[in-house]
Amino acid sequence: MDKGSVSEKRTAIHVGKEVFFAKAMVCNECGRYALTKEIRIELDNWGKSLKKNVIEPQPILSRTMHEFLVETASKYGIKEVPLIKVMTSFYLNHIVTRTDYSELENFLKDQESYALMMKGNKSKISVPIHYLTYKKLQTYCEIWKTTHAKSIEIAVIFCVGLLTYRDTKRLREIAESLEQFVEDYALAA
Repeated sequence: MDKGSVSEKRTAIHVGKEVFFAKAMVCNECGRYALTKEIRIELDNWGKSLKKNVIEPQPILSRTMHEFLVETASKYGIKEVPLIKVMTSFYLNHIVTRTDYSELENFLKDQESYALMMKGNKSKISVPIHYLTYKKLQTYCEIWKTTHAKSIEIAVIFCVGLLTYRDTKRLREIAESLEQFVEDYALAA
């Protein structure tokens, strides 16, 4: 930005369906603003203080998938939607950062259990997302050029694949890590 064409203005920063306001240096020509370290810290503090969801995507899952999720969730004493949220969080925090991520994803898609989980009528389910998960999900969406709902679908399908296919040591270890993650969440809930 050319120094002559910027000015400090109160700026609206959209975070899902919520809006954060901050004073920022804004380009008078294009309207872009400088997201400084200070503003990012304020934004994070504001986001963490929110008591409501910032988005509520509606992934589309098969009936078979819904049934599997309900059954699995009941084993942990939780409901389907919290299980979907936990799976999404696990996927974003522990799977997509792996160096063998693409290999694992392709391997799971080739399994019979993947095809079975995709069977049946499909329906939407509303998944409320808080700020911290939103940040990770938004980054994933921008990198992979996908929607929030589709990203959640991908995460759930991957995690269900882990739980239904354990024939290799590597997948068994990841599945056990996912189970521990879900168990920890269920105990804290």
